This record gives sequence, structure tokens and C-alpha cells, in this order.
Amino acid sequence: DCFEMAVSLDPSFKKNLGLILVAAGDKAGGKVHLSQSKSSAIARLSLGNLAHEEGDFDTAIDHYSHALRLEPSFIDAATNLCGSQIESFKATNNRILLQEATSRLDRIVISFGSSQSANCRLGMCHRHEGRHELAHHYLWHAVTLDPTNTDAVCNLAALHIETGENEQSVKLCFRALQLDPNNARGFGTLGLALLRLGSVDDALECLRIAEKLEPNPTTCSNLGSVFNDFGDTLAASKLLKKAIALNPFNIPAFLNMGNGQLLFVCYF
Repeated sequence: DCFEMAVSLDPSFKKNLGLILVAAGDKAGGKVHLSQSKSSAIARLSLGNLAHEEGDFDTAIDHYSHALRLEPSFIDAATNLCGSQIESFKATNNRILLQEATSRLDRIVISFGSSQSANCRLGMCHRHEGRHELAHHYLWHAVTLDPTNTDAVCNLAALHIETGENEQSVKLCFRALQLDPNNARGFGTLGLALLRLGSVDDALECLRIAEKLEPNPTTCSNLGSVFNDFGDTLAASKLLKKAIALNPFNIPAFLNMGNGQLLFVCYF
């Protein structure tokens, strides 16, 4: 009530009221007030964070970019911008976004080497570019800086799958799930690692849990491939179509739909 009164007296307080509402869980109300304070870099950062959480990565990129135009040295905005660019790349396969994120994160890490989020996202960029040694370096550094960073742990687990170290991946997935028992990426990556190790039943259970927690295109594609392997083409087709609807650039899902060839992807 005090802040509402302050806003009526001084409109510049809208930003602070918006931030308080978001922190209190009223994201819709907070967004209304923050949208009226777009000349504030902090308001733009918060709006970008809200858009990213909703999966609207283009809008998030726009807000973060505006925040950086307002405050060019705003590290949180720069790092989060890269995070949205990585997620947008995963949805569109636009490698320009990945290259821009890599370049910006390189500069951030050089200037602020202790930023665990920047190290994690730079490691993700190198992973998606196939530069495994660099990816391992930055992801491991992110985990060292913050052992509770489940994004870094899960990406490191996915990296180990890509390099054929499936047992190590399983250990990292269990570590992520100890930190967050409802971590969809942890279950999804664990399912893929178990598939590679031949534990199909356990893998299927993990992928089912991951799909229930967060139905992303990677999990749906992998789960559909497992059902294909079991001969349940109806369930497989439903999941693969869902994977394609979530990400029209999901090539493994298209291939599995076309000829039943089993392709698994670790795209977290």
C-alpha cells in the first residue's frame, strides 16, 4: 500500500513496485508496472527474465539488449542475453545466435573470470559447437565456482555422453538430482546415458519422468525413439509429433518419424 501511494506521488516508483511484485510471486502485476518503466535497465532486465521463464526468447533478447544499451557494462543483462540466445539457437538452429553468445561470453569471462553463470553458458556454447575440451574446461570451472549449479552439472553430464563416458554422466545426473529431485534435465540426461549403457527399462522410466516434468523437444524425441524400439508405434508417433511441434528443427524426430531409425539427441 505504501508503494502504491508512492507511485501515485512519483511515477518513477513503478519500477520498484514492479520488482517487489515479481519477487512476491505476482509476475503479471509486476510486469504491468515494469512495462511502464522501460527506460530503466533494471526493469528491462526483470522483463527479460520473465520472458525467458515463459520461453519467449526473442522478447527476452530484446529486453536484455535494451538494458545493455541503457547500461553497456550491465553484466547480468549481458550474461542473461547470452542464455536466451543459446535457448533460441536450440529452438531455431540459428548458429549466428550461438556465435554472438560465444563471443560475448568470452569477453565476460576474460573480464570477470569468477562468474559461474558466464562460465556455464560459455561451456554450453562450446558444447553445441563440438569443442569438447573447451566445453569441459568452462563447465567444470562453473561447477567448481558453484557446486549447486545444476545447469552446469547437467551440461557436463550431457558432454560426457557425447564423449562416450556414460558412467561418468550417470554419476553427474545423480548429483544434479540430489540437488534438485525435480530437475527435468537431470532425468532426461540420465535417461539418455542409461540408454547408451543398455538399461532400457530404467532409461524409459527416467525419460517418462522428464517428459512429465518438462515436455521439451529433446525428451519427447528420445522417449519416442524408445517406444519405436519397443514396437509401440502409436505412442512413438505421438511423442515425435510433439517433439516436432515444440521444435520444427528437430531433425532426429523427423528421421525417426520417417523411417523408424533410432537416433538419440542430447540437446540440453
